[in-house]
Amino acid sequence: MNSFKKNLLLVTSEFPPGPGGIGNHAYNLASGLAKRNYFVNVISIVRDSEAESEFDQAQPFLIERIPSGKIFQKASLIVKSINNLSKHTTLTVVASGLAMLVICGTYSILSRNSRIKFVLIAHGIDINTTSFVYRKLVSFAIRGFNRIIAVSSYTASKIKGIKQSKIQVINNGFDPEKLQKSDNVKVENRLGYPSLITVGSVTYRKGQINVINALPILLEAYPSIHYHMIGIEKDKSALISLAKKLKVESAITFHGALPDAQLQQQLLQSDIFLMLSNHTLEGDFEGFGIAVLEANHLGVPAIGSRESGLRDAIKDGYSGFLIEPKNVEELKAAITHILADLEGFKSRARERALNFKWDKVIEQYVAVL
Repeated sequence: MNSFKKNLLLVTSEFPPGPGGIGNHAYNLASGLAKRNYFVNVISIVRDSEAESEFDQAQPFLIERIPSGKIFQKASLIVKSINNLSKHTTLTVVASGLAMLVICGTYSILSRNSRIKFVLIAHGIDINTTSFVYRKLVSFAIRGFNRIIAVSSYTASKIKGIKQSKIQVINNGFDPEKLQKSDNVKVENRLGYPSLITVGSVTYRKGQINVINALPILLEAYPSIHYHMIGIEKDKSALISLAKKLKVESAITFHGALPDAQLQQQLLQSDIFLMLSNHTLEGDFEGFGIAVLEANHLGVPAIGSRESGLRDAIKDGYSGFLIEPKNVEELKAAITHILADLEGFKSRARERALNFKWDKVIEQYVAVL
C-alpha cells in the first residue's frame, strides 16, 4: 500500500455498471479521489456478477462485491474489510446508502477507533425512512459519523438530531465526458412540439404519473405535445392504463433504458426536461437530480418539484422552474414561460450546468476529507 497516499474505503449500496443515482455518485467520487492522491477501495453489492467482474477489472481502484443478503451478513464482511485496511494506517470510511449508514455508523460507535474517520453521504430515504426499525437504527448509527455530506440543502434539512456543524452540503455532479459532443450525434426528426422528456426509472417517485395526469389539459394548449420517458420501465403497465383512461396514449412514448449515445439524441430532440418527483410513503424523495444537469448541459431547461433536492439543481426562473408536481396549471404556465424564451432558457441551462461538473465537485470533497 502506498504510504504517501490517503487511504479511503467507500462502502456503497449501489455501484456501476448497474443503474442508480447513488451508484453514479459513488463511481464519480471514487474515480475523482483516485486521481487526487487517494488509495481507494470500494465495497458494494453483487447485482450482476458477470457484468460487474468485467467492469471492476477496468477500474483504477479496487472493488469488492459482497452478497445482498441479510444486514448481519453484510455487516460482518464490511467490518472485516475495515479492520484489515485500518491495521497499519489511518483510514477514512465513506458510507453511501441506507444499510451502509447503519453498518458503518454502528461500527464507529462501538469500536471507537480513533484511526478511522467516518463520513456519510446523505441522499434521501437513507436519512428519511419511515420504516420503524430502520428509523431507530438510523437515529442511533448516524451519530457515529464525524462528518455528514448532504447532496442537497433539502436533504440536509431532513437530517435530525445532529449538530449542524457536522453537516455540509456538496451538490451532486455530472460527468460531461459521458455525453458525446453534439456534432457527433445525429438529431433525427423530433416527435411532438413541445417535446417533453423525463430520464429516470419509470416509478411513482420519479413523477411520470404527474405528467400523464396533466396531459389532457396540456393537449388543449399544445395539440402536438409529446412526452418521452426514458428509463427502466418498472411501472409502465400502470401508466399505460392511466394514459388509455385519459385518452392520451398517442401523446406518450416509452423508450426503456437507452445507451448514452441514444439518450443524448433523445435529449437533443427535446424542448423541456421534466422531473415532477413525488415523495413516497417509505420516505424516499428526489435527493438532487443528476439527470437534470445532464439535460441542462445539452441545452434542455428543466421543470422540477419544488419540495425536493431539485431546488439546488434548478435555478427557478433562470434555468427552468420549480413547481408543485401535481399542480397542472403551474406546469402549464412553466412550459409556456420557457417556450416564450426557449433560446434564453437553453443558454442559461448550459451555463448553470458548468457549476456542477465533477472536476469542480470533487475539489469540495477533497477539502472536506
